[in-house]
Amino acid sequence: REEHFRRLIEDGSDIIAVMELGGRLRYASPSTERLLGYALEERLGRDSDEILHPEDAATLRTLYAEIQAHPEESRRFEFRFRHKDGAWRILEGILRALIEGGAVTGFVVNARDVTERVAAERTLRYQKTLLEAQGEASIDGILVVSEAREILSYNHRFVEMFSLSPEVVETKSDEAALQAVLDALQDPEAFLARVEELYEQPDAEARDEVALRDGRVFDRYSAPVVSSRGERYGRIWFFRDITAERLYAQGLRRELEIGRQIQQGFLPACLPAPPGWEIAARFHPASQVAGDFYDAFELAEGRVGLVIADVCGKGLGAALFMALFRSLLRAYAERASTATAASDEAILLEAVRATNDYITRLHRPAHTFASVFFGLLDPETGALPYVNAGHEPPVVIGRDGPGVRLAPTGPALGILPKAPFQVAHAALAPGDLLLAFTDGVTEARDAARDFFTEERLFALLTAPAPTAAALLDRIEKAVHTYAGDAPPFDDLTLLAVRRGIA
Repeated sequence: REEHFRRLIEDGSDIIAVMELGGRLRYASPSTERLLGYALEERLGRDSDEILHPEDAATLRTLYAEIQAHPEESRRFEFRFRHKDGAWRILEGILRALIEGGAVTGFVVNARDVTERVAAERTLRYQKTLLEAQGEASIDGILVVSEAREILSYNHRFVEMFSLSPEVVETKSDEAALQAVLDALQDPEAFLARVEELYEQPDAEARDEVALRDGRVFDRYSAPVVSSRGERYGRIWFFRDITAERLYAQGLRRELEIGRQIQQGFLPACLPAPPGWEIAARFHPASQVAGDFYDAFELAEGRVGLVIADVCGKGLGAALFMALFRSLLRAYAERASTATAASDEAILLEAVRATNDYITRLHRPAHTFASVFFGLLDPETGALPYVNAGHEPPVVIGRDGPGVRLAPTGPALGILPKAPFQVAHAALAPGDLLLAFTDGVTEARDAARDFFTEERLFALLTAPAPTAAALLDRIEKAVHTYAGDAPPFDDLTLLAVRRGIA
């Protein structure tokens, strides 16, 4: 029996040691050298305090005293001992009284090295603390539920958002939590149905919104909780109160709708209709407001101003400048046309130059400009002097199809102070049609983001159209068919002027 127990001790992986009452080492098993690096002869007869961490020495002496006072009891310990290489190792063990002749003569120690385990536990505690801190600092309510529908974790924001009582939370039951929130929901049946659907699809992710009776709206996101090795632990739910964002978005939509209505007011309510002429237009903003615009208005001596323009940019900023460009061009043109014996060239140059100078002088920091085609039509003769300020060249369509392009005669408005502009001349014969357009037509995109192109547009102009409106309908349909369900890339504007056949 003695040999049997000797082998158990000597072959064991744990340290077994016998200490005298003063703490000197009387015996240590061979594993001591493996765990602490000291040969047995280096430690026998030496005090354990020599390699014990100073902060643990007082605790060890307290344990010695407690065991001597109550020898029938053992004590657990976790102390730091210095390895022979200088590193501190953590030993966990049990200290018992050694009783000989009915008296306590020393202590028996069973200990094992738990340094790596303690380090791992500290890392886990740190990570857990960090995760809990992140969860509590989150603006989202967070709930983690096991596959058995038991609440594994939650933060106080979740409890606060749904006004859950401590009693409900303490049950750790997802079912109890669900029942507690139903009365607060606008559609509890749909809420429950969606929850059950996701629990039945453990790999599914989902995002939706939850409306509450008190007017709040929560964004809800859910995903499976899966380890890096594919172990599934349950499902996590995130809830974010988006009520303020929703109200802001609703207010913004209202403001944009007002802006859209105001912008529509800048477009002509009805187009001029000189005898023997037809003027038609189409206007499709990419969003609620646009940077494109067109205009057609009567001036002195029967002239008709024709304008199509594209302000750089999109959205609200472009729409604000659209209103400014449109108002300036018309105001300056109307003022110039009332001057005695004002020529067409003088009206055009006055309107374009004055608008350009105003924008470059007062709004140059905004880096906003507009490409503009401005023509003055004489319905009696068909003469069409014009200024093309960097705009897509309109095309004159005759009986043989597309013909003359009305090329730029100056830069876009708003780029260069005192920029040079020239007046060019065109004419529409009986049966001719003038088509002006913005790049929203040629640069319309399909689902693959390929452009509609100018080639496709001009292919639509070869077949005769009975009216200007009919031609615009043809172009609109072709562009919308090409784009399909792809969202509009840019504003789309068309202006057509057709001279009838006498």
